[in-house]
Amino acid sequence: QLLDELSRAPKQREVIFALFGMTAKGYELIKISELTKESKASAAVIKALIDKEVLEEVTVQAQRFQFEEGELAGKVALNEYQQQALQEIETAFESQDVCLLHGITSSGKTELYVELIEKAVSEGKQVL
Repeated sequence: QLLDELSRAPKQREVIFALFGMTAKGYELIKISELTKESKASAAVIKALIDKEVLEEVTVQAQRFQFEEGELAGKVALNEYQQQALQEIETAFESQDVCLLHGITSSGKTELYVELIEKAVSEGKQVL
């Protein structure tokens, strides 16, 4: 019935045929970009099918970084200067929300950030 309804819209029919082919190959969710490539149709043709409620557009939030817990590289031990800086930062956070960390290149600032981030996450806080 759908193909009969689309008899006057050959490009839309081609999208449906391409969709059937993709689902036969095991696709479950199909990106609009993949469907446009496979059907050689424009996004406007697919949008028309969505507007006719022939297709349903679903927004999926995908993680760009996927890793298993424990997959991270080994933890770096802080040297005495970094330990001192970490203690000073934690002391500063007791009375203030902001603290400035200044150091020369390769002085280990990132390692301090990692320590502070791990502590905040383990306390159930968010980190930006």
